[in-house]
Amino acid sequence: MIELRNSSSDEYASNFEERRKNRLKDSPLISSILIAILVGIFLQMTWIIGVQELVGTFTSDILTMLIVDFGFRMTMGVILVFLIIPLLFGYHRKDAPLKEYGEHMRVNRGVSITKTILAGVLPLLGFILLMLILALLTGMFNPDLGVLIDDYRWFVFFLALVPGIWEELAFRGMILTNLEQRFSQKTSVLISAVLFGLFHFSNLVKDDLVSVTLVAIMATAFGIGWGYIVVKSNSVLPAIFIHYAVDVVLIGPLFVDANLATDASILMLVMGLTILFPLVCVMLAKMLFRNEDST
Repeated sequence: MIELRNSSSDEYASNFEERRKNRLKDSPLISSILIAILVGIFLQMTWIIGVQELVGTFTSDILTMLIVDFGFRMTMGVILVFLIIPLLFGYHRKDAPLKEYGEHMRVNRGVSITKTILAGVLPLLGFILLMLILALLTGMFNPDLGVLIDDYRWFVFFLALVPGIWEELAFRGMILTNLEQRFSQKTSVLISAVLFGLFHFSNLVKDDLVSVTLVAIMATAFGIGWGYIVVKSNSVLPAIFIHYAVDVVLIGPLFVDANLATDASILMLVMGLTILFPLVCVMLAKMLFRNEDST
């Protein structure tokens, strides 16, 4: 009788687990919203618990605080993307290994290595050109690579890895592919971009509503361009590279001088990038993959 109860219990647990995974896989929109919420929680955990403040109680060295904070955020990303999400969708099982999970997120070379590389490099060059033009038009153009030396700003090359890797694997990897199981590619790109924009409201834990709203609008637009590149190239790698490099340029800042900025010039810069950069991404993707199946 004991063995029978244990067997029944194991079977019930197994069936419950299977039903849970099936509900997630059969409800791509709900599962995508869940992933977006989890990303917001995990990647903002450093601000929620105040990692830098906690480290500051032991040392006043800024670089040490940055290193610990970076390590914590990367760890949260690893736990979320390689443990929590695979467990939710059953990719830890023998019949659904992590290799399949990677394929699901399009962690591959895409249609070709050359086109995948160009899909990352060309939009970045377009973004830099737009930044230069808009910085000149707004009167904020003042390139100074020396700014990276001030206040450890060079550490942005490490910090930008967090959103570049984990946000892209979540939104253009898992979420976008989930949505494609139910919706068309164009609709999936749009929904994933909206979720990406809404995710940025998690920044309210550290920033004001106005700046967060502007960033959320920009992120939504950028998400459309990056999502289009992913579905055309069939690889998330270009989006990871572009996201990382764009954050380095924006957070740097490498081309604009904040001392020359006004509310009007900042708004013009943000709106210019929001409107034009996604168009650049889409047009370049169309040009690169014009021989591929249309989306």
